Amino acid sequence: MGAIEIEVGPLACKWCKRPVPQRRWWRRRYCNGRHRVKKWVARIFEFVGEVLSS
Repeated sequence: MGAIEIEVGPLACKWCKRPVPQRRWWRRRYCNGRHRVKKWVARIFEFVGEVLSS
């Protein structure tokens, strides 16, 4: 029995919308580590802004 081969097309980076090649069976969501951190920092600032405005 052989391994299951799954081909996945490139998905867009969630920060810059650039295509991210999918090399493994799991999905990469960001093209690099800095974009992943930027997304979390943006969420934190958005949350703090919402808390301070209310």
